[in-house]
Amino acid sequence: MTRPLHARACRYTVKRFLAHLHAIWHWMEYSRPPPVPYIIAHSAHHDIELPPHMDIAPGFEAAARAAWQTRPDIQFRAWVQ
Repeated sequence: MTRPLHARACRYTVKRFLAHLHAIWHWMEYSRPPPVPYIIAHSAHHDIELPPHMDIAPGFEAAARAAWQTRPDIQFRAWVQ
């Protein structure tokens, strides 16, 4: 029973890592935040988890909050370290 649970945890961790990597990489490459995540733009989901260590990309947090605030119910969660 532990194997499926571990596999699920690994998939979740990889998904979060890739989402955060994409956001910071897009900022470093194009000097603008990536588009609003699809699940936020086209469904009832409303929580956005900001990437950790945003100090390596100065200005990213403010730009992302401004660009991704497409609906009044969107809430931003900081990465818990």
